[in-house]
Amino acid sequence: MQAIKQSLLVDVAEGICTLTLNRPAKKNALDTALLAMLLDELRAAREDKRIRALVLAASGDVFSAGADLGEFIAGGTEAHELRQQRTELLRQLLHAISHFPVPTLSVLNGHALGGGAAIALSTDMALMSEKAKIGFPEVKLGIVPELMVSGLFQKVGSRFAYQLLLTAEAVSATVAQSMGLVNKVVPASELDHEAGQLASSLCGLDRDVAIATKLAIRITYGI
Repeated sequence: MQAIKQSLLVDVAEGICTLTLNRPAKKNALDTALLAMLLDELRAAREDKRIRALVLAASGDVFSAGADLGEFIAGGTEAHELRQQRTELLRQLLHAISHFPVPTLSVLNGHALGGGAAIALSTDMALMSEKAKIGFPEVKLGIVPELMVSGLFQKVGSRFAYQLLLTAEAVSATVAQSMGLVNKVVPASELDHEAGQLASSLCGLDRDVAIATKLAIRITYGI
């Protein structure tokens, strides 16, 4: 079953829920509407007992360029309030992904930057196209990347977290894998196949056992 909700595609089939960012003309930039839709769908999927795996993907050739800064061009009080609202939405979204009960997978078909990278890192596992890069450009834009710190530290430790956040330089897929940001790098032409195989494998697990295993990992590592 597939539903199209403007900038988000939702597909639930054979126990796999796939949420696909669908703003390719905007490089899948994260605006308020898209963040709200993602959060709503995650909350609904969390309660759907048919779902045994969650996949986050993207249309086009970029996973996500990060925040859609176009919403803030006008400036003033309204823009400030919108920025606060969107920051809170992203915070809730990252929490919802990282605490999703069943196994989760992000599929990076292209560059993942800023909030887009944070979303990708919030899943349990990540596959990445060999052509993609991942990075956090916030400090160069005068933004403190506070929402990225915890998830990044958990994935790569302090050394690489300092490097990625303070240099604001995007790294290649190969470097991302060596840092522990992603599990596997594959040719772009094979990415969908690899993702489908892994998602099907995760979906084949006993749902209760998978949920309990994820909980044990979170408790053990305090995440």
